[in-house]
Amino acid sequence: MTNPANLQKRPTIKDAAKLMQVSERQVYYARKLRRSGRADLIEAARRDEITLHAALRIAYPPPPKDGLRALLRAWRTATEEERGAFLQLIEIDHASANLQTANLQQGDTA
Repeated sequence: MTNPANLQKRPTIKDAAKLMQVSERQVYYARKLRRSGRADLIEAARRDEITLHAALRIAYPPPPKDGLRALLRAWRTATEEERGAFLQLIEIDHASANLQTANLQQGDTA
């Protein structure tokens, strides 16, 4: 036989919001922030030094924008062969940039 004390229903987000007299979104944000494990942000939000929304933006920063986002998306879908070719291309470009910088510096001192 099961113990009825172990079958207590957890409050829903809606119930918690009503009980604390806040919006359901605030309860959701608080739960998400707690799950982030960022004690510093949780404490700052408790002391009203930062909003829950701002704390979540710090705990879960938005993804990079524009070109970097496209590069990351392409990297995730690339094959190992494509990744290797890309890295090789970057190494060549990096070496070329270093050579150009060295040549410019030598021209400046001459």
